[in-house]
Amino acid sequence: MYFTNKIFTNLERITKSTCVVKATDVGYGELALVDGRPAQVVKIMSEEITLQVFSGTEGLSTDAEVVFSGKPPTSWLVMTLPADFLMLLVYQ
Repeated sequence: MYFTNKIFTNLERITKSTCVVKATDVGYGELALVDGRPAQVVKIMSEEITLQVFSGTEGLSTDAEVVFSGKPPTSWLVMTLPADFLMLLVYQ
């Protein structure tokens, strides 16, 4: 999976499992990496993009780098996530 050059920083807000970044040209359901952590766009309000960070946001800072994939999830997700994370998804 190749990620695009859509890179943004300066998170507006951080909660337990989500973060908000100001970004443009992003689609609902699009995948992203937040400081290397897999995430997905779950809400778009103008330029405020809310991302669900799959492994949680503990330790993220407001200057975290957000890189968008330009695509919604596909079967590549299963092949690229760490095995322990996939097991967490299966058993929750």
